Amino acid sequence: MRRLVVVLGMLTVLLVAGGPALAESPARLDEQLEDRVGALSGEGPRVEEALDALRVEDGTQLWVTFVSSFDGATGQQWADQAAAASQLGRTDVLFAVAVDDRAYGISVDEGFRLSDDELDTLLAEDVEPALSDGDWAGAVVALADGLRGGSRGGDGGGSIALLVIGGVAVVGGGAWLVARSRRRSRPAARPGAGPADPHAGVPTQELQNHASSALLELDEQVQTSQIDLDFARAQYGPEAVTGFDAALAQSEAELGRAFALRQQLDDEVPEDDAATRRLLTELLTLVETADARLDDQAEAFAQLRDLERTAPQVLDALEPRIAELRARVPAEEQRLQELRARFAEAALAPVADNVAEARARLAAANQEVVEARGDLAAGQPGAAVSDVRAAEDAVAQTGTLLDAVGRLAADLAAAAERVAAVRTETEADLAEARALVAAGDRTGLAPQIARAESALAAADAALAPADGRPDPLAALRRLEEADAALEQALGGARDAQAQVQRAAAGLDPALLAARSAITAASDFIGTRRGAVGAEARTRLAEAQRHLDTAVGLGQRDPVSAVREAQQADALARRALDAARSDVGSWSGGYGPGGYGPGGFAGGSPGRGGVDLGSLVLGGILFGDGGGSRGGYRSSGFGGGGRRSGGGRRPSGGVRRSSGGRRSSGGGRRGGGGRF
Repeated sequence: MRRLVVVLGMLTVLLVAGGPALAESPARLDEQLEDRVGALSGEGPRVEEALDALRVEDGTQLWVTFVSSFDGATGQQWADQAAAASQLGRTDVLFAVAVDDRAYGISVDEGFRLSDDELDTLLAEDVEPALSDGDWAGAVVALADGLRGGSRGGDGGGSIALLVIGGVAVVGGGAWLVARSRRRSRPAARPGAGPADPHAGVPTQELQNHASSALLELDEQVQTSQIDLDFARAQYGPEAVTGFDAALAQSEAELGRAFALRQQLDDEVPEDDAATRRLLTELLTLVETADARLDDQAEAFAQLRDLERTAPQVLDALEPRIAELRARVPAEEQRLQELRARFAEAALAPVADNVAEARARLAAANQEVVEARGDLAAGQPGAAVSDVRAAEDAVAQTGTLLDAVGRLAADLAAAAERVAAVRTETEADLAEARALVAAGDRTGLAPQIARAESALAAADAALAPADGRPDPLAALRRLEEADAALEQALGGARDAQAQVQRAAAGLDPALLAARSAITAASDFIGTRRGAVGAEARTRLAEAQRHLDTAVGLGQRDPVSAVREAQQADALARRALDAARSDVGSWSGGYGPGGYGPGGFAGGSPGRGGVDLGSLVLGGILFGDGGGSRGGYRSSGFGGGGRRSGGGRRPSGGVRRSSGGRRSSGGGRRGGGGRF
């Protein structure tokens, strides 16, 4: 698996740089401290402590990477390019050291609080002497301490963190998800003033971007935590995971509220800037709270599973599960072929590639098991952990992909059984509305009748297409549209009891359509989450909220329940459309020639039958100790790999300097040299 991560990193550089990539070319930093050459030896904890102290005290994040060579680039050029690939922002500093070249580079945002002279003094007096002595850890600590020490005579025109009672900094420069398992407080507001903006100085659009990034990361953490929890429950029983169940449920609820805020920001009613910032702040607070709760449980959960010790038993359990899923593939492939013969292509779109994707996931799971066993045989149980977790994720996704075919088949059959009865009811309502118009009613029935007639015709077209393959779910939705139009038209003519009875009769079909749409979107997003962005996930979360509301209202207020179910259905279909668009855009055209099985942008590099594009698409790539999933850092209960300090911060562009000790301009500046 680790070899896959290296290959993927090289491919990422090719995509970013647009040309050949060498092993030491600058690439996205996924961890705040990356030592590619083992320079730090056993001093990593000392360095991490200095990085944490800097981040907590004033919000500055120092990103550090040790490499062998800068490949002929100057240190400044290399650092700027790595900062661009990492999307670092105004409070981020990147420090790169090429130990064999005996060169270094540093990149800061153009508006960073230290002036050029102050930064030069810090490098010359504190950092370069340590580098010259080969004290790599000492150089990083000196840089972190120097940055933490302030502006050396001035604030450089930048923002300075406000330290508040309770201890943790809130920084105007944009670092809000500060440190793992730490809590923040906000600057005190003046008496009579509104609440202080904890992100003052951060542009609203940047705050929007951070909110989307934070939502994606938390959603990924919740999903991977659920996978980890399911395997732990199967391994140790439900009693052993009760506390983790409760923590995950709370974090899921907070994630749901955060998605609801995101939906409010995205809806057709615009908020002014102040309201937008308040909603974003509330959203980020929810995300931080949920994230911290998962963090708090991570160590205990790791002790529960203890994969370094139990990896052999876990692998023993995974292998028959993989065999069982592999045995299901032909049957599900046959079922899919039968569905294609019976139903419209559009009806099967959510699962069209599921069998092929399941094969790719199974190949990945099998390869991870082989690598994990190799690590165990070599006496490296720690190295096997990431392979075990990747295998578990691939197995879980395979089950979802195969189950989705059967679920959709059942939904299509149920819709086909119901559609005739619903159509009869719709025709009766339409006849009632026409009679009212014929009797001289002038309350605006005619436009709604026309709308219902159009929806009824569309339903007939979905039930009896030219090729003879119907889409009963689409027909059911069209009939619901007709019913909605007629209910609006007939509401004034019917008494309250009649409206309730009519809505109660239509609730089950509406719930069926909504549940089917949500399940299809959830399965698609969950098994392709490496490519799916915030919009699709937000719409799906909102769809689930409306469905839950519909179910809760069903007995006492069926009229409102039907409206909620119809809203849930519409949002879920929008979520699926957005997710399919994301996958298509990410892969250069999902399906043949794209990032599907057998195609990594038109020809997937891989090994052992494992398709790298499929792994990234599914979000199941792990690096050592947790790793990245489809571009997102995740951890949850599984531990490892979560980046500290929140999302990547987009800069205003990165200038690649032409060399020399100092470059300035564009979006970033910095320095570098030899030692």
